[in-house]
Amino acid sequence: MRRAPDRLIEDIPIRTAFRHEGPAASLVHQLKYRGHTGLVNVFAPAMLEALPSDAAVLVPIPRVWARRVRYGIDPAVELTMAMSRTVGLPVVRALVAPPLGAARAGRRKQHRDVVRFRVRSSVRGAVVVDDVVTTGATMRSAIATLGRQSVIAGLAATAAV
Repeated sequence: MRRAPDRLIEDIPIRTAFRHEGPAASLVHQLKYRGHTGLVNVFAPAMLEALPSDAAVLVPIPRVWARRVRYGIDPAVELTMAMSRTVGLPVVRALVAPPLGAARAGRRKQHRDVVRFRVRSSVRGAVVVDDVVTTGATMRSAIATLGRQSVIAGLAATAAV
């Protein structure tokens, strides 16, 4: 499994544990769609290597309600909780996802609707956490909702390169 290059979204550094290919893509798929939560132990340590030293809180990007119900898991929350247990940073569920999302995530959907979050609580020094970054639209929406001044970085388990 190879590390994905860093990228910027809204001038915020986005760091990713692995490229979304081969075994990494398969493992994150097992986490997202089969609920194999033990796999967070594969991703969380690699994600923590990229955690900024000035991080104050970890903010998971929530899965839309319909997918949480369908698959029984919110992968970003699971990853965030695993990282928090290791480093002791608080997890703040500052974002609220809508009940329904786009029919298909990722690059193959030409006119994907952007997930529009609501703010549950304000944060400072936040690192937003997601399972996969493809186009960056979800991460961009989360950063915009929280406010660029509130977010210092983004972390993801895998990223399409």
